[in-house]
Amino acid sequence: MDPPERVAEFEAFLARGDCGYYGYLGDRVVHRSWLVRGPGIMRLWRRFGEWAVREGEAYIHYCETAPEARGHAIYPAALSRIANDTAAQGTRRLFIATEAENPASQRGIERAGFVECARVTVHVRFGVGSQKVIETRST
Repeated sequence: MDPPERVAEFEAFLARGDCGYYGYLGDRVVHRSWLVRGPGIMRLWRRFGEWAVREGEAYIHYCETAPEARGHAIYPAALSRIANDTAAQGTRRLFIATEAENPASQRGIERAGFVECARVTVHVRFGVGSQKVIETRST
């Protein structure tokens, strides 16, 4: 699914301790998601925003489903698997973010049982980013 030039990027994720989850349709890889455990800071939206991931928390990032596999519920199944795995390992809170203009991702996230806890607005002007966080549910 991913081109060979992404290997170095995924190796960097592994080097920092991230865990990769892959979904299959038949014998083809058609989905990937990555998980990072706290403590740490996750960069959001082209690295201009950030989300603090504390001890006992985890953050799902870099998710993608191949176009030919969309509509097969692979994304929500992968997210559910990650949620179950992390809960079994003692993770107290699990976060994921998506862009407001991505309703397909939002539906997959909701189908996996996630609920919105905050809205992060990122503004970039002249290459400088700023963000505003509005909590919609106590985390």
